[in-house]
Amino acid sequence: MVQNLGFFNLHQFGTYDLFQNAATPADRKWMILAPPRYELPVYAWQLEALAFFDHIFYGVDNGYASQPAVRYWLEGEERYVGAADFPAPGTAVRRFYLASGGADAARHKLSETPGEGENRWAAVPLGLPVLGGFDEVANQTLTFEMTAERPMTLAGPVSLNLVFSSNEIDSHLVARLGRVAKDGAYRLLSLGAMSPARRRRDPARDTACEIVHDTSVREPLEPGKPVTLSFSLTPGPTRLQPGDRLRLDVASRLDLLRSDVSHGYVHFDMPGPPYFARNTLHYGPDTYLAVSEAPAA
Repeated sequence: MVQNLGFFNLHQFGTYDLFQNAATPADRKWMILAPPRYELPVYAWQLEALAFFDHIFYGVDNGYASQPAVRYWLEGEERYVGAADFPAPGTAVRRFYLASGGADAARHKLSETPGEGENRWAAVPLGLPVLGGFDEVANQTLTFEMTAERPMTLAGPVSLNLVFSSNEIDSHLVARLGRVAKDGAYRLLSLGAMSPARRRRDPARDTACEIVHDTSVREPLEPGKPVTLSFSLTPGPTRLQPGDRLRLDVASRLDLLRSDVSHGYVHFDMPGPPYFARNTLHYGPDTYLAVSEAPAA
């Protein structure tokens, strides 16, 4: 399997599901997580496919049998890393708690300890006109950051656990994770989304990289009443150096957070409820970002 890490809205988790659950013998499965490119893997990986099929179908001793089971592109070092599985053996889950930095429009924190209080943002339907100056009085995103104090390789599942409320019966949640280099350059890493009213978990279908929901069950929110939400973001392997920042953005519209094809990413607008909402994150031990810290390669 080859997964283009730039195709956020297309086959987001199918590759990881297939690699984990296919009945193929373990020594006959390979997975490649390729860098974001505005080109489908079927067009970009013909030579890899040729080597694979020569080995599998014709028994050609071309070295394919010695390839690591997993090769993933490590952003920040711009190279492939080999591993026996994904996440790699020895990978540890790290939690960064969301914590308030003050006013809603302020830069907030990813912290080692749980935060307190709450912050809000406005959910404005895509394409709905607003009065001039709206963004000066109502922020549509919340941004959280932490600065790396030591080298860290993040490669594996990414998820958000949030205590959330709204003044409406539903809204839409979109989360984006990125790396800000010491020189200020921003690189998009991960993206995830969910409908709070379709929050019912379906753990029997979870995989190592995806939290699965039963979206056929609708549970409308009670305005102002917090609920706990858990959802996955796409894996985005990266190497953080001291001084680099990990940035999390939360909003209710994908167009506010997306990149574009000039950076290799392909993502499409996602529909949300057709009404305004005021959404709130409640901080504490159940509101955190979970990332996977892999052994140094």
